[in-house]
Amino acid sequence: GTSFNVNSYTENAEVTVALVEGSVQMYNDSKTQNQSVILEPNQLGSFNPNLNSISVQEANMWEHTAWLEGRLIIRDAFFTEILQKIERKYAVTIINKNTTINKERFNASFDTETVDEVLEAFALDAPFKFTHKENVIIINNL
Repeated sequence: GTSFNVNSYTENAEVTVALVEGSVQMYNDSKTQNQSVILEPNQLGSFNPNLNSISVQEANMWEHTAWLEGRLIIRDAFFTEILQKIERKYAVTIINKNTTINKERFNASFDTETVDEVLEAFALDAPFKFTHKENVIIINNL
């Protein structure tokens, strides 16, 4: 069988396909380009609509499929990207009023932690404080 993960959130600049096993074909049939690639296991295919191109790279599949097991894996991600992942995983809305940390990059891995525990872990490296009421989290400067 074929096992893969598609990431096509509207806030992302690219649509990605992570292939675990089997094969998947990505095809760009735009008027300016006819491009087709066949992904092999452990490859990540990315379509960038702004550049109208498909790229392929080797990838660690566990980073792209960890969400299936409820894990949150962060690899060299900007804080803004991390907040989007947290919002999706924990079904919360995050209002970030501490924009000074938006362009900082982080690495982390979480399994069974609560949303508060995840944010507390990031607050150790990029000091901020937050309040959590119902499903809304507000991040402020210290």
